[in-house]
Amino acid sequence: DEPEPESEPEHEAEEELEAGSASNGPWLLFITEEGKGKRVPLNLIKPQRRGGKGRKCINFSSETDGLVGVQRVERDDGVMVITSRGVVIRQKVSQISSQSLYARGVILQR
Repeated sequence: DEPEPESEPEHEAEEELEAGSASNGPWLLFITEEGKGKRVPLNLIKPQRRGGKGRKCINFSSETDGLVGVQRVERDDGVMVITSRGVVIRQKVSQISSQSLYARGVILQR
């Protein structure tokens, strides 16, 4: 009778995401310079104490990509993305997929 190994916290968080436990929000919405975005359930990001090293919340697809903004959002919220060329895209937050902390996101604007 061997004790079951403890699963790592990030894997537990991803299992919660897959199970849909955070489907009602709130979320953090991440948007990158290359037009990608994703929602991450706020309960996946735990508070830290002094001396915490932070938490990586998004992977970038290239060296030149960077974070444009992060915003706390609810299910009924909307988002407006405006490019440097002046193209405006407006969509509901619920249309942006909810993903794990380590995902790159989906394309919001090309």
